[in-house]
Amino acid sequence: MTDLHGRHALIVDDDPDMRAALRVVLEAAGCGVDEAATAAEGLEAAARTCPSLILADLMMEEVNSGVDMVRVLRERGCVCPVFLLSSAADTVKHNIRPGDYGLDGLLQKPVAPDTLLETVRKALRIPPE
Repeated sequence: MTDLHGRHALIVDDDPDMRAALRVVLEAAGCGVDEAATAAEGLEAAARTCPSLILADLMMEEVNSGVDMVRVLRERGCVCPVFLLSSAADTVKHNIRPGDYGLDGLLQKPVAPDTLLETVRKALRIPPE
């Protein structure tokens, strides 16, 4: 399993089950995790905790809140990798691509644990085991 000890992720999603599933995978790999249920809470948590990586839902209670959150994070100087989580339909509907708004990538829900860990490892430049 990928060793993420000393790393810290912020999960921003309005679905508590999705946050819990992502938390279990990341914590099993040794990563610390904070959670937020809204984009506004995510922005506050990012400013407070300075995470190594952010995983945020594309569509939360607020329209396009994940995209808006990424935009604000980048305007505030946040340089950590940020990935949006979405259904394939939402990604196509909103025409979101990696690189847009300073976004580092997209992960399709549901995210397979191996895919999540491989994405995190690459984003944090952790060498293969």
